[in-house]
Amino acid sequence: MQKAFLAVPFYVKHLSPCWESVLYLGKRAEYNKNVCFNDAIHGQNRFFYVQSGLICSFNVRRTDLEEIDFFIDEGSLFRETRAIANFPQCPGYYRCCTDAVIYSFDSALLSDREFMHEHWEIVSNCMFSVAVKSMMAQECMHIMKMNTNKMKIAYYIYSMYKYGDYRLCIKPPINQTMLSKFLGINLITTNKIIKGFKDKGIIECYTTNQLKILDIDALCAVFTDSPQQLPRPDMA
Repeated sequence: MQKAFLAVPFYVKHLSPCWESVLYLGKRAEYNKNVCFNDAIHGQNRFFYVQSGLICSFNVRRTDLEEIDFFIDEGSLFRETRAIANFPQCPGYYRCCTDAVIYSFDSALLSDREFMHEHWEIVSNCMFSVAVKSMMAQECMHIMKMNTNKMKIAYYIYSMYKYGDYRLCIKPPINQTMLSKFLGINLITTNKIIKGFKDKGIIECYTTNQLKILDIDALCAVFTDSPQQLPRPDMA
């Protein structure tokens, strides 16, 4: 059975031990924290598995702000969608949020019938990975369509509550700096908005160790007029 930790939109941590059995088919690479790399250096038509660490995909559309596209935690795949769909392999750029160990695989592996027959769990995991990222992409599009930065941040905090099993006190997978880069919002603005939520009694804290929501209805009211329509544990 597949499992995933769906923490927030475009942050996925897979529990995919099946890839550990075929690491001998890949090429190992180690990167230190804050190191940036271009996946093209590993060769053309390859996809990747993160054995340990956290990395992020990023781009720089503006000179003053590095924008994060998504986070890839340990046990996760990336570039597998392009490999499966045989899309042009445009280079991707990544930064290591922690020390990381990754393995790259030839995309031809995913069209090798003998390999797929022998390792059916690998194929299942690839499909699962693509499905999870599709769900996260829909959430991301929903956030980006919101009218204000305050609404975007409020919904993002709500998503941590929703994908965190509706717990009001959780350990956030990303800090405020990462959040600002992901949403494309200046860090000072992000900090002011979060401070405003604290002053209004909506949240108590947002640190790297704890996010505590005090008033979930007030949080929802920031981005919707009908908070009662949002998913709740008792609506399952």
